[in-house]
Amino acid sequence: MTAAASDTGPDAGVISKSVTPGVTAPSVGTAPSGDDVSDEVGTEAAGDVVDPSDATPENPRDAWLRPFESTSIWNVAIGSGADYVPAGFTSTPRQLLEESTLMKTSAEDPLREILRVGSWRERCASTERSGLDMHLPDGWVPPPVTENETPNNPGVFLQPDGRTIYNLNVLARCDEAGPLHAQWLDDEILISDIYGDGRLGAHGGSGLNQLGGAIRPGELSGESPISHALDLLVSAEHLYWGGTKESSYRWPAVTSDGYASASTYRGANPNVVMGSLVALPPDATAESLGVDTDVGHRLVEAFRDYGAYITDDSGWDATYLGVDAEAVGTFPWGDDERADMATIVVELQVIANNGPATVGGGGTPRQPPLPALIPPAETTVNNQSE
Repeated sequence: MTAAASDTGPDAGVISKSVTPGVTAPSVGTAPSGDDVSDEVGTEAAGDVVDPSDATPENPRDAWLRPFESTSIWNVAIGSGADYVPAGFTSTPRQLLEESTLMKTSAEDPLREILRVGSWRERCASTERSGLDMHLPDGWVPPPVTENETPNNPGVFLQPDGRTIYNLNVLARCDEAGPLHAQWLDDEILISDIYGDGRLGAHGGSGLNQLGGAIRPGELSGESPISHALDLLVSAEHLYWGGTKESSYRWPAVTSDGYASASTYRGANPNVVMGSLVALPPDATAESLGVDTDVGHRLVEAFRDYGAYITDDSGWDATYLGVDAEAVGTFPWGDDERADMATIVVELQVIANNGPATVGGGGTPRQPPLPALIPPAETTVNNQSE
């Protein structure tokens, strides 16, 4: 077990991921064993599909499908000044998908209160009020906790003003017309602006946002390449502790797991910490790596051109890609695709000089910046309840 269980409530504002002793199923992610995901592509793409036609002449980029400022950490490609150092990842037996609920809400959706989650397993047990409401459709519930499954259940909810997003984690709803139980790092991170920098959110292991790096519908099945950094969860076995909390994460992360310690973060490479930007070398190609699938080709391009931020501990011997739940089933993720992902992971290197003044390592980016977002003329920051 790579992460300590936390069944009695949050630890310093962050609830731990856990693997139940004696149970071989994961506590995070979408497939009980990593072997039950179909090789078949869904016949219809669910939800919004990333497509340039969604933009308008007035605003050439759809803020929901490709959010945040052009200078956001998620939107800046790896630069020519990047300093690559080996990450030293070994092959993991499971390459899985962590599903996030990414939801656009409507003014017709009722206001529902947000309550603090009770504990990792008894998520609806708490009645601790946040004093905050948000629009949420009745009838919607996140995946439940079971004996063998305790998913992270991250979520980002765009409010009817088209701008305000709520960044939450450990979602639970035991009454489909009731409040939402959730976890978040602090109130300043809970609510943010889809037209902002997109750096922070509700990833418990890093404080980074779930929306910016999530694979969206169409990105692994359509014609357009992925044009953003990815969201990557790795085992704590690879993460470096370094003796202090501050040495266990780096910018753009603002924290590491609440249970981070020498006994849980057991990696030997000081460059591999929460918030590290990892990427394939600039000369990597699908052919040179022996990657064969269409999905693998797209991932090679994304990992080479934009990289991925380490956002969380996977909780067991597995690597996860953050993905919009609506995208699951729109691309194949079978044995061949998972094998390609495993090949990519062992070739990843850390961009050692990624920082606020040198996002992606600085220099000339491998891909041009995205078109600027044009915020709406008026913004309503909604829903603070008394």
